[in-house]
Amino acid sequence: MRLRPLSLSFCFLCACGDDAPIQPDAVMPDTPAATTLPIVVHAEPGANVRVAVRDGDGAWARAMPAADGSFSATIASGRYGIAVTCVDDLWQELRVLYATVAEQPAPELVVSCGFPDDPIVIDKHVSGTISGLAGAGYTARLGLSSLRDTSPGTSLAYAKDTIGGTWSFAVGRYAAQSAQQHVDRVAIRRDLVIAGDQVENVNLATEGVATESRDISVGNLAGDDVLVRSRFRTANSFNLTLASDATEPFTIDLPAAAQWIAGDRLAFSVSATNQTDLTAERTIERTFTRPDLAASFALELPAPLDGFSFSGTPASFRATWTPHPTATSYTMDVFSNGIEGTLCGGLCFPLWGVEATPGYFGGATTHDLRTPEVSELTAIDVWDPRLDMTPGFEMFWSVDAIETRADGFTYRAGHRDTIVP
Repeated sequence: MRLRPLSLSFCFLCACGDDAPIQPDAVMPDTPAATTLPIVVHAEPGANVRVAVRDGDGAWARAMPAADGSFSATIASGRYGIAVTCVDDLWQELRVLYATVAEQPAPELVVSCGFPDDPIVIDKHVSGTISGLAGAGYTARLGLSSLRDTSPGTSLAYAKDTIGGTWSFAVGRYAAQSAQQHVDRVAIRRDLVIAGDQVENVNLATEGVATESRDISVGNLAGDDVLVRSRFRTANSFNLTLASDATEPFTIDLPAAAQWIAGDRLAFSVSATNQTDLTAERTIERTFTRPDLAASFALELPAPLDGFSFSGTPASFRATWTPHPTATSYTMDVFSNGIEGTLCGGLCFPLWGVEATPGYFGGATTHDLRTPEVSELTAIDVWDPRLDMTPGFEMFWSVDAIETRADGFTYRAGHRDTIVP
């Protein structure tokens, strides 16, 4: 089954003609000897994948696949760009990478088009009662479907139209009526078969297990609004939010160790939004695969992404910023929540994204990152009109400086907003 995400963080990469992020004040290393760059694009068999490559700041040229489906290019400058388009009526994706051969000598890109059309059918009805409550309600996940009720009382009825199949049914009991949401008991029914209309009653007093908690300290807040969350999911369900805490001291909740099995995940995140510039956000994220978490965590938010600006037209988007002190990569994503027209069966969802390594910019005091000009990729038959960002339709964008540290956490500092070009 294939679902279109509501929000995405991509690794798209590309550049084109004179609109690539050339840095006039960059200090580049001596020109290395020409090298053959192997390129692997992971896609579904038969997917409509097209690839373009750029050596340094030169012109884009289309790369044709070898017999085994791989691609390659000769790079003489030590810097390169790769643009990949993967398009069908269900998925419209552009990915671009700017990097140096030294940083990424064998790049691999993943694209998501080419999946068979497997429409979601919501034709089953599940109902029942959630009992054993503490008077503050519950939150639940039945496979892909969410349920939540914060009404007072110790037993609450529910009814939900959902998707047939084999799912987990995870239910969490809210500990108290509060703006800071914490779950103190969790019940997990695994491999529940939903084959028709059926009744599923859950008693959290008898079936539920008390959650564990972890204390979280967060440094470098700089007056930002902070939200700390923990979300649990099984192999066949979506995320169930167990804690959503916006007040110090921060605490996250997680299922007891005995409830975990292989395939379970706990996503833990800290997000900080600037009170003056609401587009500015810093985050810390990590996903755990087993319950033996540390007793507490002391984390520090990354420095903000300074000197930032974003602009764009349907033909090209651009972001500039001051180099981030700890970034190991940068990303810029632009995606549409739906463009009506005659293509894609009447509604397209184009996704554009660019990734760049710090070395690509050399010693530039301002980093300048752009999506490719549509006209240049069109000229070499890499573009598809289903990727067009049509004027008048809202697009979402995000730009992030990203660092993955040895502690397993991913740190992001960036900006995000909407634009109607």
